[in-house]
Amino acid sequence: MLAAVGFILSNALLPDGAWAAFLLSWLFLLGVNRLSNLGLAYSIRRSAIVLPFVLIAITVLFSVPGNPLLSLSVFMREVTITDMGLLRFVSILIRSWLSIQMAIVLVAVTRFPDLIHALQHLRIPAILTTIIAFLYRYLFLCSRMRSCGCCGLAIHARRLCKGRVPGEA
Repeated sequence: MLAAVGFILSNALLPDGAWAAFLLSWLFLLGVNRLSNLGLAYSIRRSAIVLPFVLIAITVLFSVPGNPLLSLSVFMREVTITDMGLLRFVSILIRSWLSIQMAIVLVAVTRFPDLIHALQHLRIPAILTTIIAFLYRYLFLCSRMRSCGCCGLAIHARRLCKGRVPGEA
């Protein structure tokens, strides 16, 4: 847990455009992935979840000063993509992707109670760890109900009782 948090924190602190460091981080991640026996496809497929969140950073392309690369007309307004904006955007994309891959490996190879215990040892506030534990339990119960067909049974029972007053024979 501590190694994963350290990896994610070190990625966040890398400067923009540190390509060699990004490559070393990715190679380290490949090694961790290999040791975990998850398979590269497992991590890559699940890491696609980061893409919608990276779209939030797309404004960096237009807002960071630098040499203009491309000018576009969007909603009758001229926006310019700069070289420094592109550099920062690609760096944010790589940082996010590497960090989410490490989180995926951590969650995939560690039992959930062990994760909660580790969060408590890292001095994460008790209210936050409790909320995470309840959320996990809620999702577990919802998926269990869905897989056993309990929801389908309730819907079927509701259709059978349509038009009847509850409690009447």
